[in-house]
Amino acid sequence: MCTVTFLPLGDKLVFTSNRDETLTRPLALPPAVTEVNGKRLLFPKDPKAGGTWFVAQADGIVAVLLNGAFVRHIPTGNYRKSRGLVLLDIITSPSPFEELHSYDLNDIEPFTVIIYKQDQFNGDMIEFRWDGSTKYFTSLDIGAPHIYSSATLYEPAIIKQREEWFAEFLKSTEEKTPVSIREFHASAGRGDSQNGLIMNRGGILRTQCITQAVLTRPQIDFYHHDLISDQETNTLLPVLSKV
Repeated sequence: MCTVTFLPLGDKLVFTSNRDETLTRPLALPPAVTEVNGKRLLFPKDPKAGGTWFVAQADGIVAVLLNGAFVRHIPTGNYRKSRGLVLLDIITSPSPFEELHSYDLNDIEPFTVIIYKQDQFNGDMIEFRWDGSTKYFTSLDIGAPHIYSSATLYEPAIIKQREEWFAEFLKSTEEKTPVSIREFHASAGRGDSQNGLIMNRGGILRTQCITQAVLTRPQIDFYHHDLISDQETNTLLPVLSKV
């Protein structure tokens, strides 16, 4: 939930996320297909709160969450609901974009979420940020690459540096594939344990997993690499036809 990239590759849309978490938090359960609020979802599950930071929905929707909005905030203590459960509420609503406008986020910790919604002919993607008091919506170009880093863990100068790493990857990698994107997520900033995409701050806070969703018209392929146990899984979610 702390580094997210999006990259269009021909008929594929590729979302990739590195989750940075404290090792005191239980490790996420690997992605599994399950039904929530009447919707078929595929997501890795946080066993502590029951939510997720990365979810695909059978209607052709993908959403990825990061902690924080624009700047590092000071947590106020016990919040009303976890952000991972809020994400599941949004993604299982009849219209996730509209739900974000009406959803009550009072006493919810700040977060950023990227949501892609496929339709019969194309698709739309938005960046949504909640800073604790105000909602911010930005339409995103699905024909362009994007990278995000959590404002709670990375200062603006480091976020800018990570954007430069991504730009260099795009420039220097002739054949971009889901695998090469995962390699970027595993290697960018190597040697910088504090701010690299694979980070480890004193063995307390570290990158726990790399998760990737590859969306095509017929299906969403979900890859998950638990870096703590070194276990890899691949799971498939068919996309419902809208014809």
